[in-house]
Amino acid sequence: MRPRLGGLLLSACVIVPPAAIARTAPGEPAGGTDDPKVCSRVAFTEPRPLWVYSLAWSRDGAHLLVPDPMREEVFVFDREGSLKRRLRIPVSGDLEVIRPGAIRSNGEGLFLQADLRVLNLDDGGEPIGAADLGARVFPGHQQVRTLFDWSADGTWVYSFSDVLQAGGSWRSGWYRFTAAGESRLELLREVPIESPEGRFYTVGHPHAVVEGLNAYLLVMDRVPFLLEVSRSGQRRLRAFPPGFGKRPVLPRVPGVDEDRLVFAAIERATMPAGLHALDGRLYVLTRRPGEAGTVWEVTGIDPAADRVVSRVRLPTSAPHLVAAPGREHWALVEKGTFESVGRQQVLGLLFVPAGWVAGTSGSATPPPGCE
Repeated sequence: MRPRLGGLLLSACVIVPPAAIARTAPGEPAGGTDDPKVCSRVAFTEPRPLWVYSLAWSRDGAHLLVPDPMREEVFVFDREGSLKRRLRIPVSGDLEVIRPGAIRSNGEGLFLQADLRVLNLDDGGEPIGAADLGARVFPGHQQVRTLFDWSADGTWVYSFSDVLQAGGSWRSGWYRFTAAGESRLELLREVPIESPEGRFYTVGHPHAVVEGLNAYLLVMDRVPFLLEVSRSGQRRLRAFPPGFGKRPVLPRVPGVDEDRLVFAAIERATMPAGLHALDGRLYVLTRRPGEAGTVWEVTGIDPAADRVVSRVRLPTSAPHLVAAPGREHWALVEKGTFESVGRQQVLGLLFVPAGWVAGTSGSATPPPGCE
């Protein structure tokens, strides 16, 4: 099993009923705003998240969930950026606390990775289903052994994984399988374990989303593209952010501080940095070097029409961003330069109006607070 770059291959975690979760007291008001037409920035105060690579809005849009594997907690913020509680999740009632994994949200629900499980959560945070990959043997005696990048709905899981074959050989790539019941492990796109493409799926950027009845993959081929995966087949989209048609190279230097060199290369790169979806649209987050720091943009794509429909420059130049689209605001966690695993400054939260990002606000002028 290969490690995730950035040290993000996490130990198992579970969601337990609210009565079993230890909560801290709410934090002080953050001074943000829930006005859907205004940008606002909220500085984290102590205790702040130490390591963030995933966040998601609750399905009702009332809370922002930020897992922190270093603190072994899930930070829960309201729409104004105020810290409401911190969840520490015990292991089967023991004093030991486990580390939360990546979290995903779409129109079908809220999903949390727990090592080799993907839990489907209801609006109250209770598990209503789970895909337990560690306990499953698929037809042909195939076993999923990693879950680097993924998305899910209530029925299907899409993952970039290493799969152990009968006889002890390995095969890696993008797979699809049902979350429960009998299912074959369908290989959507084979990606060699140590290929240049495969390395992009292990740095913590999201490359898979489920929107409506289809899944979409941000494929980091030599010429990156979007791939639509439906029940009946696959379709390569023509639409893509202009100026991002060449994949950069991530260095491979075994035996030295490879993580630091890889993230330094990302900080200098012009590249897609994540795929998101909301209300029938796809959104590609991109980064490129600028005179005053990183230039971050979000390009909206209508997959049905296969065309670019919007493009905005975000009001941040942070070295790294983690994004969560919401119906009122996009939430962005601004992060500093990567130093080493567990050493990367988490600067704060930035809320950007969703209507402006989608190009539906009626104005191309940045909203108040976004200048």
